[in-house]
Amino acid sequence: MKLTLTAITILTMLVLFSCRQKEETPHQQAQPQEQAEADVSVHTAVVQEVLQAAAYTYLNVKENDTNFWIAVTKREIQPGATISFAEGLEMNNFQSKDLQRTFEKVYFVDQVAGDAPSTSADQPSMGTTHRMKPAMEKQAISIEPAKGGISVGELFAKRDSYAARTVLIRGQVTKINRAIMGKN
Repeated sequence: MKLTLTAITILTMLVLFSCRQKEETPHQQAQPQEQAEADVSVHTAVVQEVLQAAAYTYLNVKENDTNFWIAVTKREIQPGATISFAEGLEMNNFQSKDLQRTFEKVYFVDQVAGDAPSTSADQPSMGTTHRMKPAMEKQAISIEPAKGGISVGELFAKRDSYAARTVLIRGQVTKINRAIMGKN
């Protein structure tokens, strides 16, 4: 009984959290893609050192007088190449199991552009950068309530009457983020 109640509570909290996403204003919706991309900081740096791992290429880059590490999907880049990239996801004390090395700070970036040829054209990207909002597609979802169950809409509409009760809900997974820090 406690396990069922805990599972339902967690599911309800996930549904509530996902429903509380901030709605965009009409001004934000009309913003052109070029403007949204211009809001992201673009860095230009010279590659100082290259470390190849199984899935990633780690690059020690120098921008102005600052050296730092970035990680990109595996590709061939030579030291001395000048590359450009958008702000990435910062990871502190990141341990690379492939390299058996801990990076004090490394930025995981989606894409790099530069004078070095890339061999990753057939590989999927790591996803959007940390600051960019991913493009979402509206999906038509039609789910019949579980036998003896209720719909999520009914649960929210009559939440007070279902308080402290066990309910049965059926849903459909619409998004998954695979292999983020080794977890799905």
